[in-house]
Amino acid sequence: MDCTSCKENCPFVKSKLCASERECPNFMESWWQEGGTGQPKVISDCAPKRMLIQQQVEVNRMFALQQAVEQMRNRLETLEGLLGQLIQQSKEYVLQQTVPKQIPKKQKKGEVRYEPSNSS
Repeated sequence: MDCTSCKENCPFVKSKLCASERECPNFMESWWQEGGTGQPKVISDCAPKRMLIQQQVEVNRMFALQQAVEQMRNRLETLEGLLGQLIQQSKEYVLQQTVPKQIPKKQKKGEVRYEPSNSS
């Protein structure tokens, strides 16, 4: 991350509203850690410039997130179609493999006799 401060080009300093860059109402300093080193670094910023830069970073992240969500949606639609097809094929297979079941038939009180059913 680089400094975005205006230094001597600050419009407030040029118009004599401020004596120096540090007195400018838009001036701010913040501490950041550099990439993989973890070393703290002081960043001097002009707030409106930093705001625009950070806003663009967030917009780019949102576009990337939206693209990832759309890709996952498309993959899910494909998966849903395949699962529906698999379920239908499984149902058809199970129906083909079923053997007619025996249905118990009552003979007399307390006796049970089994006969094959005639329904298909």
